[in-house]
Amino acid sequence: MKVALLLGSFNPIHEGHLAILRYLLAHTDADQVRLVVSPESPFKEGRGLLDNAAQRLADARAAVEAAGLDVVVSDVEFHLPAPRYTIQTLRHLQQSEPDNEFVLVMGGDNIASLEHWHKGGEILCDFEVWVYPRPGSDAAPVCGRLNASGACKGVTLFAEAPQNDISSTRIRAARDRLVLFDLDGTLLDTLADLQHAVNHALALRRHPQHSLEACRKMVGHGVRNLVQRALPEPFRGDERYVDTCLASFKAYYTAHIDDYTRPYPGMQELLSELSRAGIKLAVVSNKFQEGTLHLIREFFPEVRFSAILGNRPGAPLKPDPAIVEEALAKAGVTRERAVLVGDSPTDIHTAAKAGIAAVAVTWGYRTPEDLAGARLVHSVPELRDFLLKGE
Repeated sequence: MKVALLLGSFNPIHEGHLAILRYLLAHTDADQVRLVVSPESPFKEGRGLLDNAAQRLADARAAVEAAGLDVVVSDVEFHLPAPRYTIQTLRHLQQSEPDNEFVLVMGGDNIASLEHWHKGGEILCDFEVWVYPRPGSDAAPVCGRLNASGACKGVTLFAEAPQNDISSTRIRAARDRLVLFDLDGTLLDTLADLQHAVNHALALRRHPQHSLEACRKMVGHGVRNLVQRALPEPFRGDERYVDTCLASFKAYYTAHIDDYTRPYPGMQELLSELSRAGIKLAVVSNKFQEGTLHLIREFFPEVRFSAILGNRPGAPLKPDPAIVEEALAKAGVTRERAVLVGDSPTDIHTAAKAGIAAVAVTWGYRTPEDLAGARLVHSVPELRDFLLKGE
């Protein structure tokens, strides 16, 4: 039986590892694929490995099971004496399973140094090696040279295997980072539902109604301010009248909150990727709390948030920084490791008052001119690169 071995500390396991496992199952002649979790690496001492090796093993098993992969997660290295070199693991498996043929799987960034590993020459001479590409490394010349040397059993480059620029090192570095998102105009396009609800409240009182573009200029400061701005000028100062209109708005909006609301294209995938990368996420919105929770749970049910904060009785609206400070406390992250993503000057001012970084998206309810002076991103892929790569 041919057994493909993907070895590593998997600290933590992530989508890049799972993508390679899927490829090995679907596109190679391996009869079995094993993920071999190392309790430690002789080359990674002092570089932030999780102390709880048993937890990393359990996490790997859980991730493989959740992904539905027919992969064996092995703890064989937990039973070998330290230091646990790759050749030691391979020899142990050869001796304990003499009827199996073992193939070492590694990334293109490692193949160039394999000859310099502990007994790397033995590995190349006695074991087939399968190589998958890694961003920023060209493994083809190295694979070609090794095969031409005649001193290796065979090195195969699977050039079509998926490349993923998420790394365990980056995930560990991201664990104390927090991205705070505004909701309306940033994560979700809610404008049409807000327009319908405010026009409903106005129609009940025979007031003129507003176009989508007119409502676009009114949103961003909470629903009470939206309703107040939508009223004809003579009624805006009557607090009781505003409150009765607000009640009509909320009753209609609560019943129709998701008739037209949708995530901006690519946003669900971005949040999932950020979460997989270990970055903490929070929502800080001026929308009333019940509506904020409803929309997040409906459109991002699989995403884990450290905090989902809307407007609540007694809580100040943005640009007061209190909501950001609450989110930082819930996430356990310092100001220096946080960034707020929003679509309005209110969001930018909130971040400035809270002492955190900010980035403004241009697909929301304000124009780039309204956001002058802020760090702008114009697409979800550009936001992804900014958040994951700092570009």
